Amino acid sequence: MEDLLKNLKLEYIMLVLIIVPLVIGMLLGMLRGSRRAALRLVLVLLCVVAAFCLRGVVTNAVLSMPVDGQTLEQAIISQLPEDAAQLGDNLMPIVRLLVTVVLFLTLFFVIKFISWVIIYPLCKLFVKKARIKKDGTRGKKHALIGGVIGLVQGAAVAVVLCFVFNGLLVNMGNLMESVDVLQQSSNGGTNASIVMTEENAENGVSGTENGGLSADMFTVFNDYKQSGISQTINKIGGDKAFNMVASVKTEDGKTLTLTGQLDAINAMVKMVKELVSLNNKLNEMSDQLKGGLNGDITSAITDVFNALDDICVNMTDESKETVNGIVQTLAGNLDIGVEVDMSVLDFTTISFKNEGQVITSLTEYKDKDFSEMTAEQAEQEAKEIVNLVMESNIILPMLSANSDFTVGLTDVNHDLAAGVIEDLERDGTADQKKVDMLKKFFGLSEGSAEGDNGGQNP
Repeated sequence: MEDLLKNLKLEYIMLVLIIVPLVIGMLLGMLRGSRRAALRLVLVLLCVVAAFCLRGVVTNAVLSMPVDGQTLEQAIISQLPEDAAQLGDNLMPIVRLLVTVVLFLTLFFVIKFISWVIIYPLCKLFVKKARIKKDGTRGKKHALIGGVIGLVQGAAVAVVLCFVFNGLLVNMGNLMESVDVLQQSSNGGTNASIVMTEENAENGVSGTENGGLSADMFTVFNDYKQSGISQTINKIGGDKAFNMVASVKTEDGKTLTLTGQLDAINAMVKMVKELVSLNNKLNEMSDQLKGGLNGDITSAITDVFNALDDICVNMTDESKETVNGIVQTLAGNLDIGVEVDMSVLDFTTISFKNEGQVITSLTEYKDKDFSEMTAEQAEQEAKEIVNLVMESNIILPMLSANSDFTVGLTDVNHDLAAGVIEDLERDGTADQKKVDMLKKFFGLSEGSAEGDNGGQNP
Protein backbone atom coordinates (compact mmCIF):
# COMPACT_ATOMS: atom_id res chain seq x y z
CA MET A 1 0.00 0.00 0.00
CA GLU A 2 2.83 2.40 0.92
CA ASP A 3 4.59 1.66 -2.38
CA LEU A 4 1.34 2.38 -4.23
CA LEU A 5 1.00 5.74 -2.47
CA LYS A 6 4.61 6.65 -3.21
CA ASN A 7 4.13 6.00 -6.92
CA LEU A 8 0.63 7.47 -7.20
CA LYS A 9 0.52 10.60 -9.36
CA LEU A 10 -2.85 12.30 -9.34
CA GLU A 11 -1.87 14.55 -12.21
CA TYR A 12 -1.65 11.47 -14.47
CA ILE A 13 -5.21 10.55 -13.53
CA MET A 14 -6.29 14.08 -14.41
CA LEU A 15 -4.58 13.75 -17.78
CA VAL A 16 -6.59 10.59 -18.45
CA LEU A 17 -9.80 12.47 -17.56
CA ILE A 18 -8.83 15.07 -20.16
CA ILE A 19 -7.53 12.88 -22.99
CA VAL A 20 -10.18 10.12 -22.96
CA PRO A 21 -13.23 12.43 -23.44
CA LEU A 22 -11.36 14.35 -26.14
CA VAL A 23 -10.47 11.23 -28.13
CA ILE A 24 -13.90 9.63 -27.77
CA GLY A 25 -15.63 12.90 -28.64
CA MET A 26 -13.52 13.38 -31.76
CA LEU A 27 -14.03 9.80 -33.04
CA LEU A 28 -17.79 9.88 -32.45
CA GLY A 29 -17.96 13.31 -34.08
CA MET A 30 -16.26 11.97 -37.20
CA LEU A 31 -18.74 9.08 -37.36
CA ARG A 32 -21.76 11.33 -36.82
CA GLY A 33 -20.77 14.01 -39.26
CA SER A 34 -20.92 17.74 -38.76
CA ARG A 35 -24.69 18.12 -38.31
CA ARG A 36 -25.31 15.35 -35.81
CA ALA A 37 -22.06 16.13 -33.99
CA ALA A 38 -23.32 19.67 -33.53
CA LEU A 39 -26.64 18.29 -32.27
CA ARG A 40 -24.84 16.11 -29.71
CA LEU A 41 -22.71 19.06 -28.61
CA VAL A 42 -25.80 21.15 -27.93
CA LEU A 43 -27.39 18.31 -25.95
CA VAL A 44 -24.25 17.81 -23.83
CA LEU A 45 -24.08 21.51 -23.03
CA LEU A 46 -27.75 21.44 -22.04
CA CYS A 47 -26.97 18.46 -19.78
CA VAL A 48 -24.36 20.55 -17.95
CA VAL A 49 -26.82 23.41 -17.49
CA ALA A 50 -29.58 21.04 -16.34
CA ALA A 51 -27.30 19.30 -13.81
CA PHE A 52 -26.15 22.66 -12.46
CA CYS A 53 -29.71 23.98 -12.08
CA LEU A 54 -31.11 20.80 -10.51
CA ARG A 55 -28.27 20.05 -8.09
CA GLY A 56 -29.71 22.19 -5.27
CA VAL A 57 -33.24 20.81 -5.58
CA VAL A 58 -32.03 17.21 -5.65
CA THR A 59 -29.66 17.81 -2.72
CA ASN A 60 -32.52 19.16 -0.59
CA ALA A 61 -34.67 16.17 -1.58
CA VAL A 62 -31.94 13.66 -0.74
CA LEU A 63 -31.06 15.21 2.64
CA SER A 64 -34.78 15.42 3.52
CA MET A 65 -35.35 11.71 2.93
CA PRO A 66 -36.77 9.95 6.03
CA VAL A 67 -34.38 7.63 7.84
CA ASP A 68 -35.56 5.90 11.05
CA GLY A 69 -38.04 8.64 11.86
CA GLN A 70 -35.70 11.53 11.04
CA THR A 71 -34.30 13.17 7.95
CA LEU A 72 -31.03 12.01 6.42
CA GLU A 73 -29.48 15.34 7.43
CA GLN A 74 -30.48 14.81 11.07
CA ALA A 75 -29.24 11.24 10.91
CA ILE A 76 -25.81 12.42 9.72
CA ILE A 77 -25.58 14.97 12.54
CA SER A 78 -26.56 12.31 15.09
CA GLN A 79 -23.62 10.16 13.95
CA LEU A 80 -21.06 12.82 14.86
CA PRO A 81 -18.73 11.95 17.78
CA GLU A 82 -19.92 13.25 21.14
CA ASP A 83 -17.22 15.91 21.36
CA ALA A 84 -18.16 17.21 17.89
CA ALA A 85 -21.94 16.99 18.24
CA GLN A 86 -22.25 20.65 19.20
CA LEU A 87 -20.62 21.56 15.89
CA GLY A 88 -23.38 19.86 13.89
CA ASP A 89 -24.80 23.12 12.56
CA ASN A 90 -21.29 24.31 11.63
CA LEU A 91 -20.23 21.08 9.93
CA MET A 92 -23.49 20.34 8.12
CA PRO A 93 -22.85 22.92 5.36
CA ILE A 94 -19.70 20.98 4.45
CA VAL A 95 -21.68 17.73 4.24
CA ARG A 96 -24.37 19.44 2.18
CA LEU A 97 -21.76 20.91 -0.19
CA LEU A 98 -20.05 17.54 -0.67
CA VAL A 99 -23.41 15.94 -1.42
CA THR A 100 -24.12 18.77 -3.88
CA VAL A 101 -20.89 18.09 -5.80
CA VAL A 102 -21.51 14.33 -5.93
CA LEU A 103 -25.08 14.85 -7.09
CA PHE A 104 -23.99 17.35 -9.74
CA LEU A 105 -21.71 14.76 -11.32
CA THR A 106 -24.35 12.06 -10.93
CA LEU A 107 -27.04 14.24 -12.50
CA PHE A 108 -24.74 15.21 -15.36
CA PHE A 109 -24.03 11.60 -16.34
CA VAL A 110 -27.63 10.44 -15.78
CA ILE A 111 -29.07 13.26 -17.89
CA LYS A 112 -26.33 12.78 -20.46
CA PHE A 113 -27.18 9.07 -20.71
CA ILE A 114 -30.92 9.81 -21.03
CA SER A 115 -30.22 12.36 -23.75
CA TRP A 116 -28.07 9.82 -25.60
CA VAL A 117 -30.61 6.97 -25.32
CA ILE A 118 -33.87 8.90 -25.84
CA ILE A 119 -33.50 12.53 -26.88
CA TYR A 120 -30.62 12.18 -29.35
CA PRO A 121 -32.29 9.36 -31.38
CA LEU A 122 -35.49 11.39 -31.62
CA CYS A 123 -33.63 14.50 -32.71
CA LYS A 124 -31.72 12.51 -35.33
CA LEU A 125 -34.99 12.05 -37.21
CA PHE A 126 -34.91 15.76 -37.97
CA VAL A 127 -31.16 16.18 -38.40
CA LYS A 128 -29.94 14.22 -41.40
CA LYS A 129 -26.36 13.37 -42.25
CA ALA A 130 -24.66 14.96 -45.20
CA ARG A 131 -25.86 13.82 -48.58
CA ILE A 132 -24.21 10.82 -50.21
CA LYS A 133 -22.16 11.65 -53.24
CA LYS A 134 -22.57 9.91 -56.57
CA ASP A 135 -19.63 7.62 -55.84
CA GLY A 136 -21.44 6.37 -52.73
CA THR A 137 -19.31 8.19 -50.14
CA ARG A 138 -20.10 11.08 -47.86
CA GLY A 139 -18.06 14.25 -47.97
CA LYS A 140 -14.78 13.98 -46.09
CA LYS A 141 -15.12 17.55 -44.93
CA HIS A 142 -18.27 16.68 -42.99
CA ALA A 143 -16.38 13.95 -41.13
CA LEU A 144 -13.51 16.36 -40.43
CA ILE A 145 -15.82 19.12 -39.23
CA GLY A 146 -17.73 16.52 -37.21
CA GLY A 147 -14.46 15.48 -35.59
CA VAL A 148 -13.68 19.08 -34.63
CA ILE A 149 -17.17 19.56 -33.19
CA GLY A 150 -16.86 16.21 -31.40
CA LEU A 151 -13.55 17.43 -29.97
CA VAL A 152 -15.35 20.47 -28.56
CA GLN A 153 -17.98 18.18 -27.06
CA GLY A 154 -15.25 16.04 -25.50
CA ALA A 155 -13.64 19.19 -24.15
CA ALA A 156 -16.94 20.13 -22.48
CA VAL A 157 -17.06 16.76 -20.73
CA ALA A 158 -13.37 16.99 -19.81
CA VAL A 159 -13.86 20.46 -18.35
CA VAL A 160 -16.71 19.24 -16.13
CA LEU A 161 -14.66 16.30 -14.87
CA CYS A 162 -11.39 18.20 -14.41
CA PHE A 163 -12.86 21.26 -12.74
CA VAL A 164 -14.81 19.16 -10.25
CA PHE A 165 -12.10 16.60 -9.44
CA ASN A 166 -9.38 19.27 -9.30
CA GLY A 167 -11.43 21.22 -6.77
CA LEU A 168 -12.07 18.11 -4.70
CA LEU A 169 -8.41 17.05 -4.71
CA VAL A 170 -7.11 20.50 -3.77
CA ASN A 171 -9.65 20.82 -0.96
CA MET A 172 -8.92 17.28 0.20
CA GLY A 173 -5.25 18.19 0.45
CA ASN A 174 -6.07 21.27 2.54
CA LEU A 175 -8.32 19.21 4.80
CA MET A 176 -5.66 16.54 5.30
CA GLU A 177 -3.26 19.29 6.31
CA SER A 178 -5.66 20.39 9.05
CA VAL A 179 -6.33 16.82 10.22
CA ASP A 180 -2.62 16.13 10.47
CA VAL A 181 -2.02 19.23 12.58
CA LEU A 182 -4.79 18.13 14.95
CA GLN A 183 -3.39 14.61 15.15
CA GLN A 184 0.10 15.87 15.88
CA SER A 185 -1.26 18.19 18.59
CA SER A 186 -3.41 15.49 20.20
CA ASN A 187 -0.38 13.21 20.41
CA GLY A 188 1.39 15.70 22.63
CA GLY A 189 3.50 17.47 20.03
CA THR A 190 4.46 20.87 21.35
CA ASN A 191 4.97 22.19 17.87
CA ALA A 192 2.37 20.56 15.67
CA SER A 193 3.55 20.52 12.09
CA ILE A 194 2.79 18.98 8.76
CA VAL A 195 4.25 15.48 8.64
CA MET A 196 5.87 15.81 5.24
CA THR A 197 8.66 18.23 6.02
CA GLU A 198 11.86 18.12 4.00
CA GLU A 199 13.64 16.67 7.02
CA ASN A 200 11.07 13.88 7.36
CA ALA A 201 11.28 13.16 3.65
CA GLU A 202 15.07 12.90 3.76
CA ASN A 203 14.99 10.64 6.82
CA GLY A 204 12.17 8.50 5.49
CA VAL A 205 9.91 9.25 8.44
CA SER A 206 6.20 8.76 7.82
CA GLY A 207 3.38 10.51 9.61
CA THR A 208 1.91 7.25 10.86
CA GLU A 209 5.02 6.69 12.98
CA ASN A 210 3.95 9.69 15.04
CA GLY A 211 0.25 8.85 14.99
CA GLY A 212 -0.45 11.23 12.12
CA LEU A 213 -1.44 10.81 8.51
CA SER A 214 0.81 8.92 6.15
CA ALA A 215 3.54 11.21 4.87
CA ASP A 216 3.23 9.51 1.48
CA MET A 217 -0.49 10.30 1.35
CA PHE A 218 0.15 13.92 2.23
CA THR A 219 2.87 14.11 -0.43
CA VAL A 220 0.51 12.77 -3.10
CA PHE A 221 -2.01 15.57 -2.51
CA ASN A 222 0.62 18.23 -1.91
CA ASP A 223 2.45 17.33 -5.14
CA TYR A 224 -0.81 17.53 -7.04
CA LYS A 225 -1.65 20.98 -5.61
CA GLN A 226 1.72 22.23 -6.83
CA SER A 227 1.61 20.43 -10.17
CA GLY A 228 1.42 22.34 -13.42
CA ILE A 229 -1.88 20.74 -14.42
CA SER A 230 -3.62 21.79 -11.20
CA GLN A 231 -2.28 25.33 -11.39
CA THR A 232 -3.23 25.55 -15.07
CA ILE A 233 -6.79 24.38 -14.34
CA ASN A 234 -7.10 27.06 -11.67
CA LYS A 235 -5.63 29.75 -13.92
CA ILE A 236 -8.28 29.14 -16.58
CA GLY A 237 -11.03 29.46 -13.97
CA GLY A 238 -11.27 25.93 -12.62
CA ASP A 239 -11.33 27.03 -8.99
CA LYS A 240 -14.04 29.62 -9.67
CA ALA A 241 -16.13 27.12 -11.64
CA PHE A 242 -15.79 24.58 -8.83
CA ASN A 243 -16.94 27.16 -6.30
CA MET A 244 -20.01 27.78 -8.44
CA VAL A 245 -20.87 24.07 -8.45
CA ALA A 246 -19.91 23.45 -4.81
CA SER A 247 -22.05 26.27 -3.41
CA VAL A 248 -25.35 26.62 -1.56
CA LYS A 249 -27.54 29.53 -0.52
CA THR A 250 -28.37 29.95 3.15
CA GLU A 251 -31.75 31.09 4.44
CA ASP A 252 -30.41 34.63 4.91
CA GLY A 253 -29.22 34.77 1.30
CA LYS A 254 -25.50 34.18 1.89
CA THR A 255 -23.54 31.92 -0.44
CA LEU A 256 -21.43 29.18 1.12
CA THR A 257 -18.76 27.33 -0.84
CA LEU A 258 -16.96 24.09 -0.04
CA THR A 259 -13.61 25.83 -0.52
CA GLY A 260 -14.57 28.65 1.85
CA GLN A 261 -15.80 26.27 4.54
CA LEU A 262 -12.75 24.00 4.43
CA ASP A 263 -10.40 27.00 4.27
CA ALA A 264 -12.03 28.26 7.48
CA ILE A 265 -11.28 24.99 9.28
CA ASN A 266 -7.74 24.94 7.91
CA ALA A 267 -7.12 28.55 8.98
CA MET A 268 -8.61 27.99 12.43
CA VAL A 269 -6.41 24.95 13.06
CA LYS A 270 -3.34 26.93 12.01
CA MET A 271 -4.28 29.85 14.28
CA VAL A 272 -4.83 27.58 17.27
CA LYS A 273 -1.48 25.96 16.52
CA GLU A 274 0.23 29.37 16.56
CA LEU A 275 -1.42 30.33 19.87
CA VAL A 276 -0.40 27.02 21.45
CA SER A 277 3.10 27.55 20.07
CA LEU A 278 3.19 31.01 21.69
CA ASN A 279 2.10 29.57 25.02
CA ASN A 280 4.88 26.97 24.80
CA LYS A 281 7.44 29.67 23.98
CA LEU A 282 6.37 31.75 26.97
CA ASN A 283 6.66 28.70 29.23
CA GLU A 284 10.18 28.09 27.95
CA MET A 285 11.06 31.75 28.62
CA SER A 286 9.62 31.83 32.15
CA ASP A 287 12.93 32.96 33.67
CA GLN A 288 13.20 35.83 31.19
CA LEU A 289 9.57 36.81 31.83
CA LYS A 290 10.35 37.34 35.51
CA GLY A 291 13.02 39.86 34.53
CA GLY A 292 10.66 42.02 32.48
CA LEU A 293 10.09 42.54 28.79
CA ASN A 294 13.13 42.35 26.56
CA GLY A 295 13.94 42.03 22.87
CA ASP A 296 13.71 38.20 22.83
CA ILE A 297 10.28 38.13 24.47
CA THR A 298 8.96 40.94 22.27
CA SER A 299 10.28 39.25 19.12
CA ALA A 300 8.81 35.85 20.07
CA ILE A 301 5.36 37.33 20.65
CA THR A 302 5.28 39.64 17.64
CA ASP A 303 6.51 36.87 15.31
CA VAL A 304 3.56 34.68 16.28
CA PHE A 305 1.05 37.50 15.92
CA ASN A 306 2.46 38.45 12.52
CA ALA A 307 1.98 34.82 11.47
CA LEU A 308 -1.60 34.93 12.78
CA ASP A 309 -2.21 38.13 10.86
CA ASP A 310 -0.92 36.56 7.64
CA ILE A 311 -3.36 33.66 8.10
CA CYS A 312 -6.27 36.01 8.77
CA VAL A 313 -5.46 38.35 5.88
CA ASN A 314 -5.50 35.43 3.41
CA MET A 315 -8.94 34.27 4.57
CA THR A 316 -12.02 35.17 2.55
CA ASP A 317 -14.94 36.96 4.20
CA GLU A 318 -16.87 33.68 4.09
CA SER A 319 -14.08 31.84 5.91
CA LYS A 320 -13.82 34.57 8.57
CA GLU A 321 -17.56 34.43 9.25
CA THR A 322 -17.40 30.63 9.41
CA VAL A 323 -14.57 30.79 11.95
CA ASN A 324 -16.65 33.25 13.98
CA GLY A 325 -19.54 30.78 14.00
CA ILE A 326 -17.36 27.86 15.09
CA VAL A 327 -15.70 29.89 17.85
CA GLN A 328 -19.06 31.13 19.14
CA THR A 329 -20.37 27.55 19.20
CA LEU A 330 -17.31 26.35 21.11
CA ALA A 331 -17.22 29.33 23.49
CA GLY A 332 -16.11 28.10 26.87
CA ASN A 333 -15.06 24.68 25.55
CA LEU A 334 -12.16 25.68 23.32
CA ASP A 335 -9.16 24.74 25.46
CA ILE A 336 -5.93 25.64 23.67
CA GLY A 337 -3.78 26.13 26.74
CA VAL A 338 -4.00 29.93 26.48
CA GLU A 339 -6.13 32.12 28.76
CA VAL A 340 -7.98 33.87 25.94
CA ASP A 341 -11.74 34.24 25.60
CA MET A 342 -11.98 33.31 21.92
CA SER A 343 -15.69 34.19 21.83
CA VAL A 344 -14.92 37.95 21.98
CA LEU A 345 -12.78 37.78 18.85
CA ASP A 346 -14.33 38.93 15.60
CA PHE A 347 -12.20 37.50 12.81
CA THR A 348 -13.80 39.79 10.23
CA THR A 349 -12.27 42.87 11.90
CA ILE A 350 -9.44 41.74 14.21
CA SER A 351 -5.86 42.71 13.43
CA PHE A 352 -3.41 40.29 15.02
CA LYS A 353 -0.58 42.54 13.94
CA ASN A 354 -2.04 45.29 16.15
CA GLU A 355 -2.16 42.81 19.05
CA GLY A 356 1.54 42.19 18.57
CA GLN A 357 2.11 45.93 18.39
CA VAL A 358 0.82 46.15 21.99
CA ILE A 359 3.94 44.36 23.20
CA THR A 360 6.21 46.50 21.02
CA SER A 361 4.65 49.70 22.36
CA LEU A 362 4.81 48.39 25.92
CA THR A 363 8.51 47.61 25.57
CA GLU A 364 9.14 51.13 24.26
CA TYR A 365 7.14 52.59 27.16
CA LYS A 366 9.11 50.54 29.69
CA ASP A 367 12.40 51.93 28.44
CA LYS A 368 11.35 55.60 28.27
CA ASP A 369 13.14 58.22 30.34
CA PHE A 370 10.44 60.12 32.21
CA SER A 371 12.92 62.50 33.85
CA GLU A 372 12.87 64.74 30.79
CA MET A 373 9.04 64.87 30.62
CA THR A 374 6.60 67.11 32.41
CA ALA A 375 4.11 65.50 34.78
CA GLU A 376 1.33 66.03 32.24
CA GLN A 377 3.35 64.39 29.46
CA ALA A 378 4.24 61.41 31.64
CA GLU A 379 0.61 60.96 32.70
CA GLN A 380 -0.53 61.14 29.06
CA GLU A 381 2.02 58.48 28.08
CA ALA A 382 0.73 56.23 30.87
CA LYS A 383 -2.89 56.73 29.78
CA GLU A 384 -2.07 55.83 26.18
CA ILE A 385 -0.25 52.61 27.06
CA VAL A 386 -2.87 51.46 29.58
CA ASN A 387 -5.70 52.14 27.13
CA LEU A 388 -3.79 50.31 24.40
CA VAL A 389 -3.36 47.25 26.60
CA MET A 390 -6.98 47.45 27.78
CA GLU A 391 -8.24 47.20 24.19
CA SER A 392 -6.34 43.95 23.65
CA ASN A 393 -8.44 40.79 23.49
CA ILE A 394 -5.47 38.41 23.39
CA ILE A 395 -2.28 39.92 24.85
CA LEU A 396 -3.98 41.22 28.01
CA PRO A 397 -5.79 38.03 29.13
CA MET A 398 -2.94 35.76 28.04
CA LEU A 399 -0.10 37.53 29.85
CA SER A 400 -2.14 38.64 32.87
CA ALA A 401 -2.83 34.94 33.54
CA ASN A 402 0.89 34.09 33.39
CA SER A 403 2.22 34.25 36.95
CA ASP A 404 5.81 34.59 35.70
CA PHE A 405 5.13 37.60 33.50
CA THR A 406 6.27 41.05 34.53
CA VAL A 407 6.50 44.16 32.39
CA GLY A 408 9.59 45.32 34.25
CA LEU A 409 8.44 48.90 34.87
CA THR A 410 10.50 51.42 36.78
CA ASP A 411 9.04 52.86 39.97
CA VAL A 412 8.01 56.02 38.10
CA ASN A 413 6.07 54.52 35.21
CA HIS A 414 4.79 51.75 37.48
CA ASP A 415 3.13 54.36 39.70
CA LEU A 416 1.82 56.26 36.67
CA ALA A 417 0.18 53.13 35.28
CA ALA A 418 -1.29 52.36 38.69
CA GLY A 419 -2.86 55.83 38.84
CA VAL A 420 -4.46 55.43 35.40
CA ILE A 421 -5.91 52.02 36.31
CA GLU A 422 -7.28 53.40 39.60
CA ASP A 423 -9.03 56.16 37.63
CA LEU A 424 -10.54 53.56 35.27
CA GLU A 425 -11.82 51.55 38.23
CA ARG A 426 -13.19 54.60 40.04
CA ASP A 427 -14.89 56.06 36.95
CA GLY A 428 -16.32 52.72 35.86
CA THR A 429 -14.76 53.17 32.41
CA ALA A 430 -13.66 49.53 32.45
CA ASP A 431 -15.55 46.59 33.94
CA GLN A 432 -14.12 44.87 37.02
CA LYS A 433 -12.87 41.85 35.07
CA LYS A 434 -10.87 44.09 32.77
CA VAL A 435 -9.54 46.11 35.73
CA ASP A 436 -8.41 42.94 37.49
CA MET A 437 -6.56 41.79 34.37
CA LEU A 438 -4.89 45.20 34.01
CA LYS A 439 -3.74 45.06 37.62
CA LYS A 440 -2.23 41.62 37.14
CA PHE A 441 -0.71 42.66 33.82
CA PHE A 442 1.04 45.72 35.29
CA GLY A 443 1.94 43.91 38.51
CA LEU A 444 -0.41 45.83 40.82
CA SER A 445 -2.18 42.87 42.42
CA GLU A 446 -0.91 40.71 45.23
CA GLY A 447 1.01 37.63 44.17
CA SER A 448 1.95 38.97 40.73
CA ALA A 449 5.60 38.78 39.81
CA GLU A 450 5.92 42.55 39.64
CA GLY A 451 3.50 43.46 42.41
CA ASP A 452 5.73 41.88 45.04
CA ASN A 453 8.29 44.61 44.61
CA GLY A 454 6.15 47.39 43.18
CA GLY A 455 8.20 47.59 40.02
CA GLN A 456 11.90 47.77 39.30
CA ASN A 457 14.11 50.58 40.35
CA PRO A 458 15.21 52.92 37.58
